[in-house]
Amino acid sequence: MPQLRSTDGQLFELSEQAARLSATLQNALDDTAGDAPVPVPLGAASLGRVAALLERTVVVVEGAPEERRAELRKQGLPREAALDDELRAAAEAALAALGVTSLLEVAQLLRELLWFDAPLPATIIAERVARLLRGQPAAALRELLGVADGDFLSANEMSAIVAEPLCAPPSAPSAPVDDPAEEDMMEAFLERCDARTLRELKAVSAAWQRRARAVLCDAASAWRQQPIWSPSAEGRALAAQLGGGSAQEWRQVLQRMLGELDRSVDLPSHAWAVVPLLEDSDRKVRWWAVETLGKLEPAALAQHGAALAARLEDSNWNVRKAVVETLGKLKPGDLAQHGAALAARLEHSDLFVRRAAVETLGKLEPAALAQHGPALAARLEDSNWRVQIVARFVMHKLEPAAGHMDAVAAMLEDDEEYVRHAAVEMLGELEPAALAQYAAALVARLEDSFDFVRNWAVETLGKLEPAALAQYAAALAAKLEDDADEVRYAAVKTLGELESAALAQYEQALAKAAKEDEDEDVRDAAAEVLTKLRAGQ
Repeated sequence: MPQLRSTDGQLFELSEQAARLSATLQNALDDTAGDAPVPVPLGAASLGRVAALLERTVVVVEGAPEERRAELRKQGLPREAALDDELRAAAEAALAALGVTSLLEVAQLLRELLWFDAPLPATIIAERVARLLRGQPAAALRELLGVADGDFLSANEMSAIVAEPLCAPPSAPSAPVDDPAEEDMMEAFLERCDARTLRELKAVSAAWQRRARAVLCDAASAWRQQPIWSPSAEGRALAAQLGGGSAQEWRQVLQRMLGELDRSVDLPSHAWAVVPLLEDSDRKVRWWAVETLGKLEPAALAQHGAALAARLEDSNWNVRKAVVETLGKLKPGDLAQHGAALAARLEHSDLFVRRAAVETLGKLEPAALAQHGPALAARLEDSNWRVQIVARFVMHKLEPAAGHMDAVAAMLEDDEEYVRHAAVEMLGELEPAALAQYAAALVARLEDSFDFVRNWAVETLGKLEPAALAQYAAALAAKLEDDADEVRYAAVKTLGELESAALAQYEQALAKAAKEDEDEDVRDAAAEVLTKLRAGQ
């Protein structure tokens, strides 16, 4: 039988089956051909606990079906739904036989296992830690985890954490950790915690907030790939009512779900009961089902994206529109998976569906959006001006080099004032050098029949570099006599962007505005520009 030697020289025998559970021991025994004791960097007490745990874990393996044993040794216990009651009971019995019950004892044993690289006993302990933490509020978790008083978060910080989306990323990068191996150990049990526990852990301390977020915010983490939600008794009771009853009763249950369940940690548990209602014969039930799923946070909603996308061909326009808008709540990366299906809705006969499809596609990252550029460009000529406006805003996300800004500039001549206003606004988002190409077209809008278009045109010209702006100073100065107060105010502020030499030509007109304009804001703005001019002369 293999022998292990502690740091203080004590020897422990281990069965071949127990040694096979540890990759580290297997490698060491292969290197020494099993003739010499394997030195282990643990004291006798710690090594004795680990050796006993490895032997107890053999019982768990041997009690499992033959076809599962190799997987258990290599990967450890499966998570949540894949962990059946029999295997869970065997794992808990292994720990109970060692007399390990408290969180402190379990955590210590998990630390002692780090050196052994033993997935099955490590996941047995991680599962136990997660169970001990489950259902505990932040205050109790602080005590269980031994968090020092000085590390507590403030009441305001705790309230903000509870209110934020479950998978909200941190506002700033985390500092490097002191002991990566210990952090990996903690991640092992955090990935087995349910959503409510992870949310409470975020409110325990800055360190535990960082650890919980590392699990929740990483789309590739085991938790995000297979979330463990937190079903409440109330939620289970509501979900059970969706299995029978009338369409009216189902609608009432869905409305209660929307109003009563916590969308971060409870509603996702029961969303699977809602999904089948997307196929219901009653259009109102389908609409309420879409609305209910739409209350999920993006990380949870992504699991049901395919089911929602299948309803883009729903027979009812209101359901179709709701589906498009709900898909728009996905993160850009998840939304991109449904980009082609959404792009197909751009030709829909219903203008509300077309508009919603354009708006939703507009949430894609530019690289993904570019794949649908031609289909979106066609909406620039949509029969409905509202769809045209939305399309222009979306197209503006693409690089100006793609040629779409020329189409936007052409809309400065559109018959609809709202289209002209949208075109001016989008041009104003260009860099000054690119904006200069469209300055003459913007100057023409200084005479627009609608004051809000004139106002935006003046403000947009103010984003030009001073040298380029000087070419249009006379046209801007003429706006000091405009009928609209906001246009005159914008003209004063935009003239104030000129260099002193160019601005000096309009000193007299500004002085008149500072003294005689009927609007106090215009007078004050003109006086401020004059002060700047005279100080620079």
